[in-house]
Amino acid sequence: MTPAPALLIVESDRHRLDAMTRHFIRSGFHVTPLAHPRQAMAACARKHFDGAIMARRLPEMRGPELADMVGRHVRGLKPV
Repeated sequence: MTPAPALLIVESDRHRLDAMTRHFIRSGFHVTPLAHPRQAMAACARKHFDGAIMARRLPEMRGPELADMVGRHVRGLKPV
């Protein structure tokens, strides 16, 4: 059996984060839901993710900035 793909979701709005988490879990993903960019960077340092979904607006930085940082530090991860 193939392991579930690991998905990182970074969204500061709790309702959106919860909705996306439920959706992707039902779709067969192993989801790590986080609300803050610093949490996301720490998670990427500890764990392998197959993909990431990041909000455009986050505390302390924009989603595209976080995506660039994650993309530079995590080989093979393609933030969306």
